[in-house]
Formats: sequence, structure tokens, C-alpha cells
Amino acid sequence: LNLGTDEARDLASQLNAELFITANAGTGTAEEAAGWVDYLNQKRNAQVRYWEVGNEIYMKSFDANAPPAFDMGPAKYANRVVEFAAAMRKVDPSIMIGAIGADNFTTLPFTDHPDWTKTVLKKAGGSIDFIAVHNAYAPLVVDGKGDPRDVYLGMLAAPVHIRKSLANLSTMIDQLSAEDAKRIKIAITEWGPFFQVGITAPYLDHPKTLGSALFVASTMKVFLESP
Repeated sequence: LNLGTDEARDLASQLNAELFITANAGTGTAEEAAGWVDYLNQKRNAQVRYWEVGNEIYMKSFDANAPPAFDMGPAKYANRVVEFAAAMRKVDPSIMIGAIGADNFTTLPFTDHPDWTKTVLKKAGGSIDFIAVHNAYAPLVVDGKGDPRDVYLGMLAAPVHIRKSLANLSTMIDQLSAEDAKRIKIAITEWGPFFQVGITAPYLDHPKTLGSALFVASTMKVFLESP
């Protein structure tokens, strides 16, 4: 099955849903992203409102034997956001554009840039409508070991951290200009009970447990109570 732009558009239409599209800000160009907006919103009348510039291109490498992670640094990325947003809005001024944040990490940060979100907001805040974060993954069991009781205790405690993380992000937004702070929203674009990846992982089926359902409910409560 090939799922491309047209198929995604048709599926969203059948589901009465909206597309959320991520432009390739790593190896792609602003012109390419603008062309995508033009194809969908002008030529195909799909009226896609939500566009994200890049996805997790702040990652660091954890395994020397794995392919290197893609990390362009926050200042360079922020410049790309400004460039992409200008080109994309030139085609369709009505679209909503988001930048990616990295603001949810404690003992295992996924990035070597603790100032990523603050830098992006400072340099590109005037060009975006939302900051997209993956602020609600838990737990992350790197090696698949450990007492399951500890894993679940960590997961069920995680919503407390998620609440603090969202509050910190809100504070960063509030410190921008009044106009930007009023406009920029928070979009949590990836979240859920996240134990391990890989079909042979010991925790493969644990997202289906009652404990994971309780985590989802608790996290949804945090979302509902966050402005």
C-alpha cells in the first residue's frame, strides 16, 4: 500500500478529519514546502490548515552502531522556520504554522540543546502560530530491563512531570512579545504510553494494559486543565 499526499487527503475526507502535515525541514527546502501547500490548498482544494516545520531534528545519537541522529541546532533550525513560514504563507496566508520544541526531558534528554525551545521561540516566535512538542511520553524503558513495578510507578507519576513541563513552556511563551504570546499555542503532537520500540521488545504489548489506560486518562486530565 502506497500512502502519499492524495491518499492521505482522501482518507482524512472519509474520516471527516483534518490533516496535520510536517514539512521536511531537514533535507528539504522552503520552496518544496511552499509547493506542497500550493498543491493541496490551491490545486486540490484540500484546505489543510496545520503545518509543522520539521520533526525531531534536535535528536542526539544514543547508539554508536546506529545511524547518526539528525541535529541541526536550534539557531539554524529557527532560521529555517522563518524561511519556510514566509514561503508557505506566500502561497496561503491562512495556514497555521508550527515549530518544534524539545522541552520534556529529565534523566534521559533526547537532545544536546537544553536551550532549544527558548532559542526557537526567541528567534522564530514572530513566524509561528504554535509550538509542537512531544511532552507526554512515558515511560521509556531503554534496555527493556527493570522491575515492572518500578516502570509502572514511573509511568503513573509522569503526569505530574507533564503538568510542570507544560507550565514551563507556557511561561516561555508568556515571556515573548504580547502579540506573539497571545497568538502562539501549544500543540502536543505525539504522546502516549511509550515503553519500547521493536517487535521483539519485552514491553511490546504493555501500551494495552490497564496501567497504560490510567496513564492516558491522567494525562488527558492534565491536557484539559492546561490553558
